Amino acid sequence: MKKILFIIIALLFSYNSFSQCTITSLPYSEDFTSYGQGFNAFPTCWYSPNSGTNNMFINWFHELVFANYSTAFLPVFDSSINIKDLSMFLNIKYYSSYGNYNDGKMFIGVINDTSNFSSFDTIEVLSLNFGIYYNVNVNFNKYQGNGKYIVFKGQKHYINNLIVDYTPPCPPPYNLKSSTNSNIAKLTWLPGNDNSSAWWVYYKANTGTSYDSVFAVTPSCTLSNLLPNTNYTAFLRAFCDTTMSQPSDTIGFKTYCSAIDSLPYVENFNTYSNASFPPCWNRYNSDNNASVFLYSNGIHFYDTDNNRTRMAITPYFSDNISLNTSMLKFRFMAYDYIDDTVMRPLIIGSMTDVEDINTLDSITTVYANYDWKNIELNLA
Repeated sequence: MKKILFIIIALLFSYNSFSQCTITSLPYSEDFTSYGQGFNAFPTCWYSPNSGTNNMFINWFHELVFANYSTAFLPVFDSSINIKDLSMFLNIKYYSSYGNYNDGKMFIGVINDTSNFSSFDTIEVLSLNFGIYYNVNVNFNKYQGNGKYIVFKGQKHYINNLIVDYTPPCPPPYNLKSSTNSNIAKLTWLPGNDNSSAWWVYYKANTGTSYDSVFAVTPSCTLSNLLPNTNYTAFLRAFCDTTMSQPSDTIGFKTYCSAIDSLPYVENFNTYSNASFPPCWNRYNSDNNASVFLYSNGIHFYDTDNNRTRMAITPYFSDNISLNTSMLKFRFMAYDYIDDTVMRPLIIGSMTDVEDINTLDSITTVYANYDWKNIELNLA
């Protein structure tokens, strides 16, 4: 009898340490104010394999912290609630600009079994700018499975003020995206439900005081006559017969500088401070680090790992300039190497879309040592 009792007690204590709660009515809200603060603080009815550590906890500001890569499950939803019918609202901030490429991404999805991550269905991936709190609306209307847990997966994020409720009959659109050039921005989005077919788009320069608006009957819109090299903000409302939805999430975008329309184009990098970057150039880092910057009147490509990609991209050359009949002159060096080395290759190429690195067309590769080398290239 004692052996049986011991086995039962052992099984009870080996079960998951979280308290299994069920969400039976909506709205469900969580502001993380009822559980204390510190590494041992965590919502009682939530589950995380990382809770009780410095990877997942509630801080002094009542924010749920995803420090190193962590996963958090909301309480299970009752069988009477279909997650497809729900929307989730929360505040979220990405607090670190360092680390690997996925640092700035928060994966939100649905799962049916907290011990089986293969059943995770991604609903939305948030790619957030560093240091800004965003009000985010996640709509689950595209979900087709039978999962009962909403899940967060990410690192270097804070979340708070979370609310889950039934999606309203006239829901706002979501998943706003933008692509721009110097005076045009194309916005795309997903309808809040299958019946949404008309939207008002509101936009303004960040320095402006009032919004302009355009009406759209497809889930995309092109904004024209924008100012070059300017930050803009936009949001949408769905138009449902005589009803307007709540505002969508806000999206920010920046137009590019005006195109270079005459040659020669000269950039000596001597009018900017160290650690800055030419405002009309763009840069890309495969791990999301700010490792392409100005130093000693030149562009510095810093890397401690040969498997990472750093790119510096010039302003756009207008269509009346043919790059394949042009010359490129510059000088460069590879520090710490006496001889020319394949360890520090510099690839020269052209792109058709600065926002899509897959459009890079390589022209040639050059190598250098720690002495400055003058390069002249025919771009044909």
